[in-house]
Amino acid sequence: MSKSTFTINTAALLTNAQSKARYQWTGNWRNGKPVFLIATRSVLSAGSEFQKKKLCDGRTFTLGLTCGFTCLFCYVKSVLCRHSGIARILKETGLSFEDVVVEKEDPLPVLKRELVTRKGQRRFTDPADQGVIFSSPMIDIAANRHMALRTVEASRLILDHTSWTIRLLSKSAELKTVAEGLSDYRERVIYGLSTGTLDNQVAAAFELHASSPSARLRTLHWLQDN
Repeated sequence: MSKSTFTINTAALLTNAQSKARYQWTGNWRNGKPVFLIATRSVLSAGSEFQKKKLCDGRTFTLGLTCGFTCLFCYVKSVLCRHSGIARILKETGLSFEDVVVEKEDPLPVLKRELVTRKGQRRFTDPADQGVIFSSPMIDIAANRHMALRTVEASRLILDHTSWTIRLLSKSAELKTVAEGLSDYRERVIYGLSTGTLDNQVAAAFELHASSPSARLRTLHWLQDN
């Protein structure tokens, strides 16, 4: 996508719910997509279908709603098709769901409030609660350097204020950046790289903007050695 291919049409026809939704166009582009922010009240989720996949013990966290990658098999569009804020962005810009990155606005203070009381005390105090929390059910946690570094910050908050283990799954070679940023917590972080094929050309056809399988394998080898 060219960086000059959209304008914001404030006269677009919106539903009542969409007209009340607020977003911010950051002026930034990541993975060739314009980045928008939507305010959020939560980063953590207490229950998830990913528990059935054995990826976590129920809890998840996410810093965004739409991804820097464009995987043709992605389910997130069907989950968020009625999200008022995203619908307003798409209507006012004329872009498609796959063309935008939507991140949560100021997610780290929100996450800290979910983990720590106003008096600075942990909300999750049981040392025996060492369950696995997964990220992310919505986006790739390392789709670009910005998101990789933000994932490090969020993960450190969780690791500092809970006894949980974190599972981080990605299609990006930037997962190495995350692992380097969390090296002092290596015993409490599980890293994974996913791919639907080992063929770089095939992957490029249905996992747009994602790292090539070859790059993912090199990152996996690095993780195993470090």
